[in-house]
Amino acid sequence: MAYFLGIDIGTSSTKSLLLRENGDVIAIGQQAYDFETPHSGWAEQDPETWWDAAKMTIQQILHSSGIDSSEIKGIGFSGQMHGPVFLDQAGRSIRPAIIWADQRSAEECREIYDRVGQTGLYNTVCNPVDSGFMAATLLWIKRHEPETYKQIATVLLPKDYVKLRLTGEMVTDPSDAGGTSLYDVRKLEWSSTLLEQLNLSQDIFPTVCQSSEIIGAVSADAALETGLPAGTPVVNGGNDQTMGALASGAIQEGPVMLVIGTGGTLFTTIDSVVVDRALRMHTYPHCVPGKWHLLGAILAGGLTLKWFRNILNTSEPYSYDEMTRKAAAIPPGSEGAIFLPYLAGERTPHMDSFARGVMFGLTVRHTQGHLVRAIMEGVVFAMRDCLELFKELRVCPDKILAGGGGALSPLWRQIQADILGLPLVTVDTPEKSATGAAMIAAIGTRCFHSFEEACRTTVTFGEELQPISDHILRYEEYYQFYRTLYPTLKQGFLGVSHLEK
Repeated sequence: MAYFLGIDIGTSSTKSLLLRENGDVIAIGQQAYDFETPHSGWAEQDPETWWDAAKMTIQQILHSSGIDSSEIKGIGFSGQMHGPVFLDQAGRSIRPAIIWADQRSAEECREIYDRVGQTGLYNTVCNPVDSGFMAATLLWIKRHEPETYKQIATVLLPKDYVKLRLTGEMVTDPSDAGGTSLYDVRKLEWSSTLLEQLNLSQDIFPTVCQSSEIIGAVSADAALETGLPAGTPVVNGGNDQTMGALASGAIQEGPVMLVIGTGGTLFTTIDSVVVDRALRMHTYPHCVPGKWHLLGAILAGGLTLKWFRNILNTSEPYSYDEMTRKAAAIPPGSEGAIFLPYLAGERTPHMDSFARGVMFGLTVRHTQGHLVRAIMEGVVFAMRDCLELFKELRVCPDKILAGGGGALSPLWRQIQADILGLPLVTVDTPEKSATGAAMIAAIGTRCFHSFEEACRTTVTFGEELQPISDHILRYEEYYQFYRTLYPTLKQGFLGVSHLEK
């Protein structure tokens, strides 16, 4: 029996997963960690933390599964996006990685838009630039740490650093390269035009190979550190969104993958490059060759409920089950309480780091249940904003594939179906990004002969949920009003940010 190892390098933990060739998940290992915040708004991680966590989780699954490591026929990767790892000529990390959550490079983002313009980004890389993205971070390093910048020989993405430690190869894939805002997703190459405009050397960027390509093998040194056999094939992999999409069966046009975790994402596969001229969302290459995907992202999804639970003044911990039980007794629309979930600023569609959370329309009749339901609805209204952008681009999904913590709540699932007006199916595949990484390993080593075969064998779905027609009509009224609030409050958000200083 053949087995395949998927390794997902996340922001809060690394997960390794063992997949049997029949699609069964055999073992999962996890090692948690945090990121450092040396200054307010900064977010850094030591790349060695990822490598140590990968080694530990590999040992966990070898121990728990009881298999012989020689039965592992391929290894694939998934990882957090955007943030660069800085390597010297010898391939050593020269400072902590600056990850996607970092906000220090707002000035460099403005500089890029001043130099290149929105139209220039549309024509070169097809994507916006934000703090924490490699493009802006490199300019920050160049300006504020010039001695560090002079030492940089190569920049990698997080998963690619762990692949380097495993194989000795410096390679990335199109999906992760797209998230740097330096990669031309139309031509599938580093954008020489933008790099020249930003005065960045193309020599520091790695080779880009397809996600399903074998890029190397476990080295003798890595074999000693991990317990994996030297020579085991290593398949390139992709960013956590596209690996999660693979494990959700989102490899064809039609469905939209909605994941509410800490934040929230809306992902749909497209067969040709479709780009929003206003750069309110992202267009990235898919892990499936010849396909791309649209990605809308909000910064506070499940985070909003966690925040609200933490501020409640109760003698006993307030469980999510109790919160949703109270919310379920409240009618759709929360009797006029409307929540803007911008607790951490917002990306799609506003791209506004100054945006703030708002609970609008409160009266004395509103209870905890009203506020919980309004928060759940507000998160999905924000996801509806992403869906409306898809429709503007003539991409019209026909059903929702739901994942993340937001798919665990029956109430929240129904709210998603009702506000988006689409049938909803839960994806039961566990640890989707790590599963996708294992699937891509099986595809790359030809255990599965197509992406479709991999999905048929591995992906599992729950029961389909239909939107409720009366709720669709009610939520449509509320959504149209919700859309007026951000433009009305935008200047206020900016004003209060100055007061905070």
